[in-house]
Amino acid sequence: MRCTTNQVVDFGESGPVRCSHCKGYINPFMKFIDQERKFICNLCVPPEFRSIA
Repeated sequence: MRCTTNQVVDFGESGPVRCSHCKGYINPFMKFIDQERKFICNLCVPPEFRSIA
């Protein structure tokens, strides 16, 4: 049986990265852009749908 350890990341007091619109947590399905300094949230609806009320 092979034993592996889980990787742990400490984000400090700010906590894990979250989307500024929907507050969703960063996840493997987000698309990273701008040399991986920004991301496109996969949980948010398209911007044109946000204005519909």
